[in-house]
Amino acid sequence: MTVERGAAEGQWQSWIERIGAAWSQRLHLISAWNRFFADFDVLLTPTWTQLPFVHGADASPNGAAATIELARPVLPANVLGFPAACVPATLVYGLPVGMMLTGPAWSDLTCLRVAADIEVRNDVQPTPIDPKVPAHG
Repeated sequence: MTVERGAAEGQWQSWIERIGAAWSQRLHLISAWNRFFADFDVLLTPTWTQLPFVHGADASPNGAAATIELARPVLPANVLGFPAACVPATLVYGLPVGMMLTGPAWSDLTCLRVAADIEVRNDVQPTPIDPKVPAHG
């Protein structure tokens, strides 16, 4: 089967237009976040929207949707390129629950300073696992 040259060029043009639209939307979102950060040093959110999945949970279409929902607070920093830091906030059912600090572009050190301050003031163990104990296997 052959593809006519005009059809292939049209597909590339469509793809390029979609990429351009995505970049335009990304720049619009960066601008909106920058307006927010004009008044605030960092944004404090939960790291995840839900507790961790139960042990043995399997991937499924519902699981994929749940994962996207779970990761909603971390997406802006990842997609828009903003610095962020996560710190433990508390334990729920013995599992660490974290908080995430997101800052404006180039505020990496501010995020780290605020995260360090929260860790000092919030006496939560960073993980329920002692990393000094060798794994059995």
